[in-house]
Amino acid sequence: MKPHCLQLIFIYLIPFLSTGCEIFITVPVDVRLPEPPAEFPEISGWVIEYPSEIKSGSPVYSQFPVAPGIASATIPVARGVNLPVIAFPVLGNSNSPESLISAGRYPAGGVFPADMESGVMNLKWASGFACEIFRSCLYNSDMLRGFDTKAFRAAAEERSALFTDDNKKPLPGGVWLIDPEPIISRLGYGLFRESSIRAAETMVFRVPVRNSEGLFVSDNPFYSPVRPDPEGLLEITVPVNRKTIFMNTDSGEAFELFFSDKLWCWTNLVTGASESGRM
Repeated sequence: MKPHCLQLIFIYLIPFLSTGCEIFITVPVDVRLPEPPAEFPEISGWVIEYPSEIKSGSPVYSQFPVAPGIASATIPVARGVNLPVIAFPVLGNSNSPESLISAGRYPAGGVFPADMESGVMNLKWASGFACEIFRSCLYNSDMLRGFDTKAFRAAAEERSALFTDDNKKPLPGGVWLIDPEPIISRLGYGLFRESSIRAAETMVFRVPVRNSEGLFVSDNPFYSPVRPDPEGLLEITVPVNRKTIFMNTDSGEAFELFFSDKLWCWTNLVTGASESGRM
């Protein structure tokens, strides 16, 4: 046997190492999906995004759809270190196709193999933000190989709970109010500090609703339900560069809101009504 062939036999022991002939193995992982919060849009399935293979030293992500009512799935995850697995809920009533909304923008997540317990990976809402950060970093750096992902997630929860607006009132939205850019930048250079965890820019929308009865719940699992004010306006705070959905639990009326450094807009997903403007 030639020496380089012998070397290839053992390459799977080194995460993300690439040669002319790439060899990787997958591990069947039992993934358990999280329960929705008490007040949350109806979930009509999930889309799990997971690292299915390694190419040129980087993970390649595939999608695994999960039918309504299914709480777990077994997926073939490429063996590696600190690989995030992300699950997006599909929102709306599965028996009423016209009410279905594309996958929510606020996923749950877990890290393989750090989050494996008794052979099962429990995906958590609180880990969704961090797992999106980790996936972004995987394409640009190998710094995550020795990174303490659990400590980072704990720090993100702790610091985001202290975010306040200009009037010193707590900001709604939990970890999804964290600005990802300074974290991704510092992680890429191996310079991460907890001081990088700071609030993103936010915008307050006041949206007219058709039915002022009932609660509006968000696809952000950390945003408490809100009611329209006496004038029929729904006041919502959203983070920059992230589309957010609010749905009426009684009428099914739903809105999508978004803003960036250049524009803002909201759309009624039922009637098609919308407004937009420049920043």
